[in-house]
Amino acid sequence: MKTRKSYIFLILFILFNVNILYAQKEVKAKINVFEPLPEISFASFLTNPFIQGTPRIFQIQLLPHGVDVVVVGILNWQRPGEGSYQTIVTFKTKPFKSRNFYNDQINTDPDIQIDDSDYDSDLVEENLKYGKPTGQYKLVIQVYDLNNNLLDEDIVDFGIKGIGFVNPAQTLEIIQPLAGSYHDPGGVIITWSEVLGVTDFVILANVRTNKDESLEEALKKGNPIVDNKSVGLKTSVNLRELLDRELVPGQEIVLQVRGIIPNPGGQNILYSNIVNFNITDPNSTSGRKVSDEMIILFERIIDETKNNPPDVSSEEQGNLDDFILTLEELLRKLRNGEITFDDMLVTTKRGGTLTYPEFIQLLEKLVQYPNLITNINFEEK
Repeated sequence: MKTRKSYIFLILFILFNVNILYAQKEVKAKINVFEPLPEISFASFLTNPFIQGTPRIFQIQLLPHGVDVVVVGILNWQRPGEGSYQTIVTFKTKPFKSRNFYNDQINTDPDIQIDDSDYDSDLVEENLKYGKPTGQYKLVIQVYDLNNNLLDEDIVDFGIKGIGFVNPAQTLEIIQPLAGSYHDPGGVIITWSEVLGVTDFVILANVRTNKDESLEEALKKGNPIVDNKSVGLKTSVNLRELLDRELVPGQEIVLQVRGIIPNPGGQNILYSNIVNFNITDPNSTSGRKVSDEMIILFERIIDETKNNPPDVSSEEQGNLDDFILTLEELLRKLRNGEITFDDMLVTTKRGGTLTYPEFIQLLEKLVQYPNLITNINFEEK
């Protein structure tokens, strides 16, 4: 009787181990890439793989869950016009229980740690010189059991032939207001670039009260004037429509736009540049606010005239030379603070006088489009 029990136990033990081996052989791997894939996210992953802060660009799905496995990843690159691939980075994890996970969890999740890796810094540097993802990339994910038997693998291609990148120049950029510009409290128009794949744009704005603060520090302070307001797919909006509290004349405002791209694991976020601009104070015109705009404008006019001299007669050339000398003298006085807007009276050809806000708006437009200037006359009183 004893022998029979041992025999039955041995058979059950063998069957149990066969079931384990069978389960391991059934583990399947699949890579789910979050499309559309912004090239800036892929570029960040390429230069910063598997450490904290890596952007989330793909998911690795291992089924069934709960099986002891080791995962090997290989990222290969093919130069433009070449036929062969070179390996940029490889990694091998320590054993863990099979599950679904994202690329940014590798080496940050305590259960999914890298055991060994290799990274070709020369190839990464070569990619960086291109300024953006270039050529073809091939990502290989392999799953092994604890006896180093290959269970499954999946491969995805990035690039023209595979999963394409969103917009070769994919960036989110604030077009207006211009950095350092001045605006009436009721007329601050925000415009930014359109981005494919974005399903929602979000606006954050705050007041910068200290020049020692960076723009980012000022933006992230508490009590923002625009607290992450969603505007859908609009790419232009009046700031007044979003305000959580009133603007105050003389304030410096910092602003950023975020673009939300959904993916199966949540969302990717594109961040615009941070711009700063000022709210016009009609009761305070003695500072350098207007002077700074005029300096930029006059410098552009002088440089353009000297570098691309117009084809004019000798008499007209004499008048042009006198004009440049007068402009340079005014520019010197502006730089030295000898004159401000309070010392000037700005009139139009028809005899109308421009107010401070009107002159600021005109200067901002001329700074952006100096070719609109056809003539400027100075009369010293």
